Amino acid sequence: DNPYAPANNKATISCQGTGKFTDMKPCVNIQDCNAGLCGVNGKCVDSDKPTDNPFDNYDCDCDPGFMEIVKKGRAPGVDTKQCVNINDCPSPIETACGGLNDNGMERGICKDGLQTYTCIASEGYKTVTKNGNETCVPKECGDVPVVKNAKSPKDGETANYDTKPWKYTCNEGYSTTGEYGGETKLPCRCTASGKYTTMEECLPVSCGSVHSVANTMVSPNMDIVRFPTKLTYTADPGYSLNGNTDGKTSFEVECKSDGTQTKTKEMLRMECGTVPKQKFATYDDKKVLVFEDTLIVSCEKGYSTDETPHPTALTYEIACEAAGKFDVPGECKYITTPLPDHPDRKSTRLNS
Repeated sequence: DNPYAPANNKATISCQGTGKFTDMKPCVNIQDCNAGLCGVNGKCVDSDKPTDNPFDNYDCDCDPGFMEIVKKGRAPGVDTKQCVNINDCPSPIETACGGLNDNGMERGICKDGLQTYTCIASEGYKTVTKNGNETCVPKECGDVPVVKNAKSPKDGETANYDTKPWKYTCNEGYSTTGEYGGETKLPCRCTASGKYTTMEECLPVSCGSVHSVANTMVSPNMDIVRFPTKLTYTADPGYSLNGNTDGKTSFEVECKSDGTQTKTKEMLRMECGTVPKQKFATYDDKKVLVFEDTLIVSCEKGYSTDETPHPTALTYEIACEAAGKFDVPGECKYITTPLPDHPDRKSTRLNS
């Protein structure tokens, strides 16, 4: 019978001619279960002790992983009991599959199963099993990269997708442009792909072109000087920093961290001093000669460099050489030989 509107809820008896009542049909429990109750994942069980409320006269014996719920009907009084899958995702749902990261983004989405659940990882995360249950953890990028000529607050550490971005700082004397005053910060983070962002380099700052210094050779040979290069200027032969033969013959110019070069120095010609005593000759014995200077020495009357009165032999030139020494090519000697164009002329002593 219909438990909500029973049609056979009354019985009639009559007194027979035999003086006995007719038999009365007994009142039996209405079977409240029907095919539409509890669904395919449970069995409807009729109550042995019915009440006057048909809804309370049955229960659902749900399959494992399912539970009984009340399904509201479209019209009042037609609610039913149904067996539905138990949501196995952790509660509260915000904590499921790794929960939320610092930016409020879900690390993963929980997908309910039968007596279990699975996690679908969001971008930048991966699904792992912990304590027998799935969860989502950030992808790892491994050891924080080492950037040449820069420092990082995370040196020696590892990073993952949850790690907040950080910046490298170029060492003093370096920038991303290679110029003093250029950018010195390099942002970095672990990306969703599990790789670090591509960063610029910290380049040594430029100190400009090599300064030219007279009478020197510079090494190393380059067009643009960059920090922390040191240039060595070496004097050409015959030069030193103080003009003395025992003076230093080299100096360094340093490219500094602020993009400037230290000052250059001047090379001086080495000094030979005054010309030593020249016999039978006149010359400037007070003049101090330095490298590449020369001095004319004139022989006194009756003297020459080759003992002849030839005009070219009456003088000679003393030079100050690179080693700070004099080159004295000759000396004045007594003339004893006539000129070649008077072969018949005898040697005569010339009066001085």
